[in-house]
Amino acid sequence: MTSRNLFFKLMKEDLKRRLWAIGFSVLALFFAMPMAAAMGIGEIGNQYKQWLISGTGYENMVPETLRQTKILRLAGEILGFENYALFMVVGAAAMILGLTGFLYLHSKKQIDFYNSLPVKREMLFTVKFLDGFLIILAAYLINMFAAFGIFCGNGIAAGDLFKMMFASFAVNMIGFLLIYVVMVIAVLLTGNLFISILGAGVLYGYLPAVSLLIEGLKSLFFVTRGREGDVYWLAKYGSPIGYFTKLAGAGLDAFHSDQFYDDIDYGFSRIQMELQSTADSGADLLKLCGLGIFAAVILTGIALVLYRIRPSEAAGKAMSFKKTQAPIKILLLIPMTVTTTVFLWSIYYSGVWAAVGFVLGLVLTSCLIEIIYHFDFTKLFANPVQTVIGGAIAILVVGVSWMDVFGYDSYIPDEKDFVSASIDLNLDNEPDCGLPYRSGDSYRWRYMNSSDYADANMKLTDYAVVRAFAEKAVENAKQQRNQQIKGDSSYSYRDDGGYMIYIQAGYRQKNGKTVYRSYRITRSVLGSTLDEIYATKEYKDGTYPVMSYQPENITGIYWLSDRGILEVSADDTLRAEILAAYQEELAGLTINERAVEAPVAALRFLTKAENEYLGAISTQRGYTSQGFQMEDMQIVNFVPVYPSFTKTIALLKQAGTDVTAKLYADDVTQVKILYPTEYESTAAGENAVTGEDVPISEKSGGVTAETELKAVSYGGQKMITIVNDGSEENRRKIEEILSASAPEIMLDRNRLCTYEMGIEIDVSIKPDSAFSSGNGTVDERVYRIMGDTVPECIEKALNYSKISTKYVRKGIGVMKND
Repeated sequence: MTSRNLFFKLMKEDLKRRLWAIGFSVLALFFAMPMAAAMGIGEIGNQYKQWLISGTGYENMVPETLRQTKILRLAGEILGFENYALFMVVGAAAMILGLTGFLYLHSKKQIDFYNSLPVKREMLFTVKFLDGFLIILAAYLINMFAAFGIFCGNGIAAGDLFKMMFASFAVNMIGFLLIYVVMVIAVLLTGNLFISILGAGVLYGYLPAVSLLIEGLKSLFFVTRGREGDVYWLAKYGSPIGYFTKLAGAGLDAFHSDQFYDDIDYGFSRIQMELQSTADSGADLLKLCGLGIFAAVILTGIALVLYRIRPSEAAGKAMSFKKTQAPIKILLLIPMTVTTTVFLWSIYYSGVWAAVGFVLGLVLTSCLIEIIYHFDFTKLFANPVQTVIGGAIAILVVGVSWMDVFGYDSYIPDEKDFVSASIDLNLDNEPDCGLPYRSGDSYRWRYMNSSDYADANMKLTDYAVVRAFAEKAVENAKQQRNQQIKGDSSYSYRDDGGYMIYIQAGYRQKNGKTVYRSYRITRSVLGSTLDEIYATKEYKDGTYPVMSYQPENITGIYWLSDRGILEVSADDTLRAEILAAYQEELAGLTINERAVEAPVAALRFLTKAENEYLGAISTQRGYTSQGFQMEDMQIVNFVPVYPSFTKTIALLKQAGTDVTAKLYADDVTQVKILYPTEYESTAAGENAVTGEDVPISEKSGGVTAETELKAVSYGGQKMITIVNDGSEENRRKIEEILSASAPEIMLDRNRLCTYEMGIEIDVSIKPDSAFSSGNGTVDERVYRIMGDTVPECIEKALNYSKISTKYVRKGIGVMKND
């Protein structure tokens, strides 16, 4: 009983001496929560008055409903995981309370006083440590409930906030504990205020700095770096601040404040066929919280042990424990010396400058550490053995990276360890695919990251094909690495005029590990290996989510052309047949086919999740009928239909949709040919008298070689207009242009074919044409010329073959078997 009374008496006395800390914590958190809540509600109130006058701007959304919705979102922002000011206050409080709570250890007089008390060190540590935590705990709860009361007083139901609010509270307390206990350890390891702050900086930032240094070394010396930041886990798990940030991020994934939804894009997580909930995110948050509590307990135990064994005479000294000086010095020397060495080398790419950086980094860092340790300039060069050890390890680190001793850039999977591979060739438009998910009562959309999707879904098991790819990639990387080490910054652009491919590869091993590498390599170097990979069903399964679609999950099929988005009229049976045919023909699609074909259409197999998502969006935008408005469907998840997809095309025709219908001159009122003015200044024509080449722009009056096609200036470009006036000549030219062109919207669905980007073909569609949108007006469509040659009429008008600089989008090209 006496011991317990003494414990609480010590806590009370300690809290009296720390009234300033209590006031600081309460005031800072007051501004971060209740004050922020009151100010935010005040601003919404001002908006509410304006809505009463001019309306909300949303159909079926009255001012009072919008006001409550915005207050609910504000509550989620302030009491949830989007209150970044709150995170910063909690982190700063942890550092300040940890530092000041044990700062008495730096004073010999205060140490003598506490040592004279009939109290065990364990009890004194517990009092000091617990008081710091209780200060922030009480201040947080007071202000949290004050803000909570403000929101409830403005009509927000308590149940809407409780779960998010207490999850945020738990994350903030765990983050506080981690940062707090590390600061306490920094104070215990040192005997001086300034050194304690430096020590805390080292403990907080050492592993994040090392992870950055490793990434820097990889970017300087290696050209096949795998997935970005594959050592950044050091920063996330090796620092309390990094871990606090990760916890907050996990909380934001699990809880959010978007109760009113417009168009939102939050990035990608793995594509799901059904609406995804936040249950998985909640489980992740729970695991991270458990791990954080465990780490806090372990670190607190370490702090207690240090407190027990800390010598009283350590007060006033730089370091409390002499045995820690050597390892700390060496651990600091290594990254500092490596950094200065590679920094100067990366500027001049000279061994001499690398040596200068090495000496400067090693000597200056060593001297600075010794001055800090001894507070004596005469000790600048003390402990040279430690300096030599740190320098030797630094040289070893740089040398290993320089020479690629461990074969990072030459990695080829071993057959006996190989399980499968994912090889993302990046041959398709990445932002065109994604799926929605639901969190609470609102909906979100996430676009697909092709590398993440391939990593999760692609399993290339043919070792011979994977090895052939890896060998060619490694040989190419060796040349790039040699150029990079010499400081040749142009190495990444040297594609010999070929099609450069940026590849992310993951090699899965039997031990469960995945080795990631990235490559920049031309189509000509990969040769037929590229075609073999693309032709496999495994590649298609890991690249195109449509390959995993099931008929029972499809609610409709929509097709995209230059006319817009239209629905395919098909029952469940026919939809299933179209899906199966498309999956079969997509699986058999080759790169050579894509190199020469423009899609004739694009299909969207609408999933139940997408249908529900679109319905919710249309409802929020005032649509009262069943289903959704077609204008709310964006151009995402549309997959191209190529001319070679004969089964799919036939089934679509059976459904009444002819995607191969061609546009003819009779459907067109006129064609405008727009091209850059540079095409005239760089195109050489022939002088009729001398026979010499002269720029087209210098020919008589700027008139083109074929005089009936005259160019006029148009918005910084040149324009030639061919009117379908009934003459056979103009009709022939329009037919010639249309047959050589394809709609731009279709060419955008296939990055691998070649087309002329400098010349824009604006086609005007007759209102009564079958290709018209049906609104009774002339439709304008943009076409581009396929390939790198142009129709005869344009060749004559521009002398196209003589133009020196053309804006041709080079495709991947057809590759014959090697």
